[in-house]
Amino acid sequence: MQRNGTEAAGGHLTRRRLVALVAPALAAPAMSGALAACTAGRQAQPAGGELSQAPATVTFLGRGSAVYQQTFEELSRAFSERFPQITVQYTHESGNFDQKYTVLGASDQLPDVGFGTVAFYKGHVARGLATYLDELVKRDKAFREQDYDPYWLVALKYKGRLAGLPWDPGMVVLAYNRNLFQKAGVPFPDPKTPMTWEDTLDVARRLVVDNGSQVDQWGLEVWWARFWWQIPRQMGLLDVYQGDENVLKLDDPVALEGLQWLADLRVKYKVSRPPDYAGPAAAFANGNVGMSADGAWTWGTNRTKLQDDWDVAPLPQFKGKKRVTMGQASPFILAGSSKVKDQAWQLMKYLSGPDGQQLALERGISQPMLKAQFQSPAFTKLTPPHTHEVAVNETQYAVPPPYGPSYNDVQALIDQVMTPVYKGEQSARQAIQAAMPQFKQILEETKARYG
Repeated sequence: MQRNGTEAAGGHLTRRRLVALVAPALAAPAMSGALAACTAGRQAQPAGGELSQAPATVTFLGRGSAVYQQTFEELSRAFSERFPQITVQYTHESGNFDQKYTVLGASDQLPDVGFGTVAFYKGHVARGLATYLDELVKRDKAFREQDYDPYWLVALKYKGRLAGLPWDPGMVVLAYNRNLFQKAGVPFPDPKTPMTWEDTLDVARRLVVDNGSQVDQWGLEVWWARFWWQIPRQMGLLDVYQGDENVLKLDDPVALEGLQWLADLRVKYKVSRPPDYAGPAAAFANGNVGMSADGAWTWGTNRTKLQDDWDVAPLPQFKGKKRVTMGQASPFILAGSSKVKDQAWQLMKYLSGPDGQQLALERGISQPMLKAQFQSPAFTKLTPPHTHEVAVNETQYAVPPPYGPSYNDVQALIDQVMTPVYKGEQSARQAIQAAMPQFKQILEETKARYG
């Protein structure tokens, strides 16, 4: 998937930014262009009954790379050809989507459909800018939840209710450089049985190339921005962070052990590049990292940039612990203020359905989430990797990501607190315990604001 939009452009939408954005927006003049033109004169749709077939114009705000923009524009045109009574007016946000969505919400000019960020879409739902989809699912007799790998719908529920339809799903797996493995005399991982993290660490040590003055090749990289909660979950603390319920247990002994383990990859074992390392940048796609635990959405970049052959294996697990994998998908969200919810839902369903997902697979920005597409040539013909089924099979062991309205604030503080830990200047225990009052304040303020 496209990296969380707040990461890709303009940083996190924290509470301070939210307040700064909303205040001036309330006094802003009416928005010009497609979104404003389509909000006037709409008739509210009655609740219940069959979906409306009335003509309508649906506004759609997307985000992401040029590939995403091109894909959404093509699908919007194809949808209108399929449903000529519905016109789609697409707008692309190249900056921070969540900031844009918040400003539009404050001025009552939200698009009917938005391509939300997985880290903060629940914040928009909690504030009433976006709405739940359960009623539309019930009314739409053509929508079949059983057509989907169930994980991808469960992963987009907020407080037990469906809050978005998925796009660009990807499981986090272990990518490995086959050339570097062969050069080091290391056997390839099994595509069906995950390695333990203990064995993965041993392999990572064998892959490090240190010429004495600098490290030319690192053994392992992980998705640092998300593994602060994934590693404790794999160690047995599944509720280390529960954004829906404002639960955060970073001072739990298991969480502290997990965070220190992460830091030790850099500080103690020296298989991962420290944040302050003066040498060359480390990236799997650059060919100077032997293994990388990251999402299937990185495969397109790897194919384009990496000269070496590579493949993927299941996400490693800790010895003796329950297998816990992770994956996420960006959501299409529906504006609570939309006057054409039925028609907007039809567009969302089309994008997340067979036609939309077929094009996403062809563009290499998604793994299959519809059961009928698990073996689609559009997915399997794109190589490497050679074992595409790894990502599809990982959903059997997946626990939904714990994002909630507090997530961006928690993440921003984690980044700040863990930096000296990753440099070896503090232990995880010292850093986290000192910061717990700040974490608790974030949760208290989030609960007061969002419930």
